[in-house]
Amino acid sequence: MVRSFVRSNLLKKMSSRSLRKQLTTALIGSFTVLGVAGNLAVYQYVKHLDLEEFDGDLKEEMHNLVDLTVIGPGGTIEVEMHRFDLPQYRPTAGNRRYYQVWNDFKNDAVLVKSRSLGTGDLPRPEVKPGELHISDLTLPDGRRGRMISKVREVAPNLPAGSLSGSSDRVDRKYSVQFSLAKSREDVDAILKLELLFSTAIGALMTVGGLLLTVWLTRRVVSHVDRLADGMEAVDLDSLSSRIPEEDFPLELKPCASQFNALLDRLEKGVEREKRFRIDVAHELRTPLTALLSMHELAVEEIADGSLEDPGAYSSEALLLTQRLHRLIETLSSIHRAGSGREIVQMENIQLAPLIEATWAEHAATAGRRKVEMALGEPGLAIRSDRVISQAVLGNLFSNAISYSPDNGVIHCNVSVEGSGIVIEVTNQIYVPLDQNDVSSLTEPFWQKDPSRTDPEHIGLGLSLVAAYCELIGWRQKFTISDSKVFTARIRIPQR
Repeated sequence: MVRSFVRSNLLKKMSSRSLRKQLTTALIGSFTVLGVAGNLAVYQYVKHLDLEEFDGDLKEEMHNLVDLTVIGPGGTIEVEMHRFDLPQYRPTAGNRRYYQVWNDFKNDAVLVKSRSLGTGDLPRPEVKPGELHISDLTLPDGRRGRMISKVREVAPNLPAGSLSGSSDRVDRKYSVQFSLAKSREDVDAILKLELLFSTAIGALMTVGGLLLTVWLTRRVVSHVDRLADGMEAVDLDSLSSRIPEEDFPLELKPCASQFNALLDRLEKGVEREKRFRIDVAHELRTPLTALLSMHELAVEEIADGSLEDPGAYSSEALLLTQRLHRLIETLSSIHRAGSGREIVQMENIQLAPLIEATWAEHAATAGRRKVEMALGEPGLAIRSDRVISQAVLGNLFSNAISYSPDNGVIHCNVSVEGSGIVIEVTNQIYVPLDQNDVSSLTEPFWQKDPSRTDPEHIGLGLSLVAAYCELIGWRQKFTISDSKVFTARIRIPQR
């Protein structure tokens, strides 16, 4: 119930960032823009073709009008189309048309005009000789129309003949302007039908786009939902379950793979924590049980008067108590370092005195095993916390002394590498460890037989080294060669 409540609240807060909503909005917007733009482009293209055909008819009629205009006897200009009185230019025609001719030889006087104009006139646009001018207009009867205009230059001394001819005998040229207009109701009706058809097609495409968007969104987001459901199904009791990566598309496989990798790490961490709790309980129970048994035995011997050497009990009790104290102190140090609550005081430290002082604390233990230290000349300084630095070196030395054979030699070398300083502690080991065990060395209480039952080892030294190195920014690396040479490598960045 709590998980459902949290999830519902998260969904409400994240609704504005919903992948489904963003994908739906993007697809609908894309389909709408493409549909509107595509239909508009098609409509404009069809409109262009219809008007081009309509204008072609106008040009054909204009050509006939000009061809039927000739120079009569005496240089007069005669428009034969006007003399023919064609039916489409009469006032009574249903779909009447219009023409008008101006002659600037007679001060821009109207030469002729169609009977359909009655007392009205067509507008006279500015037209250059030899050009065609086409424009929309409102016809005298109020209908929408389209007009074509053309100007031809003629000379008054030309012989009789058509104006469409040419002559080099020009003394002075005069302009004759022709305008012809007709209704565009038919083409407008066609364009309206095409617009209606285009709108219907656009609406169908929009509806289809919406349906396709819903289908695509559900199909795409369903994979995300399955991934989310798989993630939600995982809890501390089912960390061993995994999301099947092969069931997801290529784009989501990395997410499933990374989540499975996270589960692997989490499962190992939980298992490590369980082992840690068990190991802590074991490490605490063993000396406590021994202390309890020892005291019970001492009480019995005191009661019956058979206790001969109380000091022996005290010595053994002291060793067990020291072991408990060391265990608790080490665990506390690891916890403080891991939680960041350890106070770090940075200062400049000379490495040679630090290494020598740290080794001096372990010299007695090394002497009992006849283990010697071979220290390379460091001659370098670092900036770090003195107590933590000494604790790291001390645990490395203690580990080297514990696992070196008798009469062994521990080498400590210091060198400069790039922008950092490297400390290497190297020693021969007698325990059956190899490179495959390196990843487990920093796990708390991890030990490999036969040292597992050794009361001198609790398996926390290198765990503390790793925790302290993480705290002060050092980097540790452990290696074991085939010849059983263990190397602890610490890289200290220069600040």
